[in-house]
Amino acid sequence: MSKRATKKAGAAPLAPEVSAGTRRVFWAITLLIPFLFFALLEGGLRLGGYGGSYPLFEPVEGVPDVRVQSREVARRYFAQTEGVPNANADYFYAEKPEGSFRIIAQGGSSAAGFPYYWGAAFPRTMANRLRASYPGQRIDVVNTSIAAVNSYTLLDFADEIIEQKPDAVIIYAGHNEYYGALGAASAESFGRNPTLVRGYLALRRWRTVQLVRDVIAKLRGAGAEVPEASGEQSNETLMSRMVGEQSVPYGSELFEDGHRQFRENLDALLARYQAEGIPVFVGTLASNERTQRPFITAHAAGADTTAYNAALRDGLSAFARGDSAAALPAFRRATTASADAAEGHYRLAQALLASGEAEAAQEAFLRAKDLDALRFRAPEVFNASIREIASARGATVVESQDLVRERSPQGVIGDEMMLEHLHPTLAGYDAIADAFYASIRASGVIGETSQEAPPATLVRLSTPVDSLAGAIRVGRLTQSWPFRPDEVRPFALDTSRTPMAVLQIAEDLVQNKVGWETATDALADYYLAKGEYTEALRARQAMLMMYWFEPRVHDALAAVRMQMAQTLGEPRYVEMAKANYEASLTRNPNHGPALSMLGAIHLQRSEEAKASGASGVATQERGEAIAYLERARSVLPQDTQLLYNLAGAYALQGRWQDALRTVNVLLQRQPQNPAAQQLKASVLQNMG
Repeated sequence: MSKRATKKAGAAPLAPEVSAGTRRVFWAITLLIPFLFFALLEGGLRLGGYGGSYPLFEPVEGVPDVRVQSREVARRYFAQTEGVPNANADYFYAEKPEGSFRIIAQGGSSAAGFPYYWGAAFPRTMANRLRASYPGQRIDVVNTSIAAVNSYTLLDFADEIIEQKPDAVIIYAGHNEYYGALGAASAESFGRNPTLVRGYLALRRWRTVQLVRDVIAKLRGAGAEVPEASGEQSNETLMSRMVGEQSVPYGSELFEDGHRQFRENLDALLARYQAEGIPVFVGTLASNERTQRPFITAHAAGADTTAYNAALRDGLSAFARGDSAAALPAFRRATTASADAAEGHYRLAQALLASGEAEAAQEAFLRAKDLDALRFRAPEVFNASIREIASARGATVVESQDLVRERSPQGVIGDEMMLEHLHPTLAGYDAIADAFYASIRASGVIGETSQEAPPATLVRLSTPVDSLAGAIRVGRLTQSWPFRPDEVRPFALDTSRTPMAVLQIAEDLVQNKVGWETATDALADYYLAKGEYTEALRARQAMLMMYWFEPRVHDALAAVRMQMAQTLGEPRYVEMAKANYEASLTRNPNHGPALSMLGAIHLQRSEEAKASGASGVATQERGEAIAYLERARSVLPQDTQLLYNLAGAYALQGRWQDALRTVNVLLQRQPQNPAAQQLKASVLQNMG
């Protein structure tokens, strides 16, 4: 028989042997398929316009050398919330001016200035004080603070902030740690593991990651319960929508998760700035202790709730009668029966304060705040962590809580300093601004030589519209969950002090019918028409503080000062206006309105010099006037007032041919202009 194998009938054919190289290609293709799929999906999402990179800063349209915080940046962190919050617009040069001092602020809604925003935000007021202390030093403040964000956002912003070359960073944050975006108890949570959340943030610029996030958010939101609100659905606030886990008892696992995330993120944030050699100032957190009852009282396992409720009723009854002596032992029995009951400690604190025991009362108020299971107010362990971590990382602790407390009656923070549970009043914001100002000045980071500035109350540039809008917002906020009916702060207008026209501007602002710029413009125009120059000036100064790069805003402030000079007869306002017009030209050297007004000012000064017998000064001033007016004419050739002023300046300087040509151009446009006709007759007479 042959040794060759023979094929049996019906047997399957043998598969050809696959070479090692073919197998490697096969496995390579198999392994590449997921990556190819991801690349195709990512490319398709980007081409389709899904999601975005949402940078922290972006160029200002039409002003390429200026940057501002992106209004969409918060979309990085909010997947389930419609209408993301945004920050105040703080504009700054893309290229940091040589010799300037740049401060960047980080935080949540309190650092952003809620409910007033804009001029009331403490970083701006602090900056005004610093500028007064260091005259001649350019000091810029960029406030990146956004409502409903926490330490995850602050850490995520760090690299982009470092790129802007700040000379100092100020931080006031911690109240949003549980319910802020990505917080441990937030409706926008991505889990309780800080390492996992930070990893997600590192990947979230990929559109595929954003798609997965949005799908998860929709699936999660389909069965989510919305906290009950005391008002209509339209009154629901961002504050109420952010709550995922309402009850976070003190010392619970969820409580510790939130504290751990705060510590880890704050430490990483300060380490990042420390590595770059950037001085950091971190404020301790203040909130309403005296006039904000705990929102949720939680009882620990083993608490005698029956005895607690009975003792609490006895104490409340005695306290209502004004009998603090009887109320105190009853409230102490309540706190013994349930040591972790926030309401019991709060009522004990009230009775202690009424009995004149302010120090013991403050301790009990703080204990009540810490035990409040609804975690809107940062517990005191957060302030302890701020002090510990800042010290370890070479940052400066700003004892802002202490200064707010120092300015509070009996040393306990209440509604003199807080509007509701944690957002400061104007006086509260002033105290925080003063605390940061004092720390920065004492540090010497700007310079060793400085002068004491007026207090924050005198340099804060908030307007009546800001204040009214703030009152309206607080009224709406406190009508919603979790505030109780007796905690609502209804808005009431004092018509003896505030005109209805100003209220209407504020209401339009709150309802987003107009923006802040339009509202403040309207306010200034209203006061100017009424002859209330101080208020008009304040509104224009507030505008300039924000829109310093817009020539027209400099012009608008100068116009108020020119009108004040004319009406009040005070020449110093002309000099102030001149400085404003000159500042306008630093932004645009060919800005016609400023050139024209500077020409008019120098022309007026030439006449004043001539009248006083200073002929040399008069000639020099007319030369300055002509130079400005000629530049203005090249930009505004149709401006008849400009042509009249220029023709007059030529005539005063004895340049009769130039004066005649210019006045003839004017008369071609306005043949019946009597002033131009009179000027022409005078010119012709002098020409003989």
